[in-house]
Amino acid sequence: MLVKEIENIIPTVNYFVDRVGSSNWKIIKSKINFHDLTYIYKGNVTYIVNNIVMNAREGHFVYIPKGSIREAYTYKENPLHAFSCNFFCHINGNFNIELPLPTIFRIGKTSELTELYKFLNNSWVEKGFAYEFKSRALFMLILHKIVTILNYSDMNIKFDKRIKFIKEYIINNYFNELDLKFLASLVDLNPIYLGTLFKKCTGLSIKEYIRKIRVNSAENLLLISGNTVSETAYQCGFKDVYYFSKIYKMYKGYPPSKLLKDRIKKV
Repeated sequence: MLVKEIENIIPTVNYFVDRVGSSNWKIIKSKINFHDLTYIYKGNVTYIVNNIVMNAREGHFVYIPKGSIREAYTYKENPLHAFSCNFFCHINGNFNIELPLPTIFRIGKTSELTELYKFLNNSWVEKGFAYEFKSRALFMLILHKIVTILNYSDMNIKFDKRIKFIKEYIINNYFNELDLKFLASLVDLNPIYLGTLFKKCTGLSIKEYIRKIRVNSAENLLLISGNTVSETAYQCGFKDVYYFSKIYKMYKGYPPSKLLKDRIKKV
């Protein structure tokens, strides 16, 4: 799945329910004028979408695009418990789009997704101040989590707590001297093993990740501060301004001096 396919999508939650179905729960066959994303938390359910029969169970997602014909029913011996969200979405005012998701896919049960759905349920039921805005934000976090998981074949590796810790440490300390041996000591791992694991989790080496964070931070500083290119380079952990300019251009496609000139023109 291409990230760009979903980055510009703006969803609006129309209806949300933490559905604990009885043994006779069902959806009558009808055409829907919204998108339906359902996360099967427990139980078994059969969906028929555009005349295609699909069986879903705990850990499955079912995505039914706007304009589809759907019906569904659960089972007496294992009734449905699911989080269901009906929503609209558009890109630049174009509502005739679909999310780049399969009709049915399995992610399993994760604590992060469960927590996000519980927060969304609380927001929707409470209907407090700006709850629609809050609900939209939570739903977008859910979509982000789904897309992130689907883009990694090994979910357990992807969400390794040690890698999460190292990433957060780098983000908070990118301006300091960082090396593989030191970072490995923070999580009590062999440096070579940490390097391999980090690559599996992020698709980047630790060195590449540090450079990425430093370059993105430098971009922010050049946009909002009055610093020179040299000052920005040193503040972001680069010891050599020429090396900084080279790496910056490699990531951004233009030298940092161009961003500085553009900022000066706007003053």
